Amino acid sequence: TGTSEVTVLSQMSAYARRGVTAHSYARDVIADWHRYADDPAGFLFKLRPPGTPYATAANRAIRSWTERPFFLMIKLTALALLIVTRRSRRDQLLSVLVKIGLFALLLQPFVHLAGDRYWTTAAPLAALAVLLAVRVVGGFALDRFRRRATDGAPSRLLTLVQAGLAALGVAAVVAINLLAN
Repeated sequence: TGTSEVTVLSQMSAYARRGVTAHSYARDVIADWHRYADDPAGFLFKLRPPGTPYATAANRAIRSWTERPFFLMIKLTALALLIVTRRSRRDQLLSVLVKIGLFALLLQPFVHLAGDRYWTTAAPLAALAVLLAVRVVGGFALDRFRRRATDGAPSRLLTLVQAGLAALGVAAVVAINLLAN
């Protein structure tokens, strides 16, 4: 068309930002989050051959077995993002990396229309966060009796980074909800 990509991207950006306020943006983020997380099996209709009915026993079973663990995992992941471990440097580093990875994946509702098909990218990392949280919480009693020398002493900096990331997550949720109302 003779128009440069930069010009087209600039026009698209201006169009997307037209009429956007902090209130409307926050409401859009909340709506995107609900599209992202409220129906984890919503993409099932794409997994059936054309012309076959959607409400089959197999689809109902897949939906049920997808939703139950998913909603529990969302709650446990939110809790895991708030946990700050001081067990060992290795556990602290793993906690920081998991938090950063999840926050990066959960930025999706902030930047474009999110949908149910996208949660599958965050689910494995969320499961890792939950396992780490269970290990941290469940391991407190064991840590009194044994400490592995190969894990390294806890790092004050990594403790602060974990706490900062947890605070950032809480601040983002609070800010979006305040702006949306």
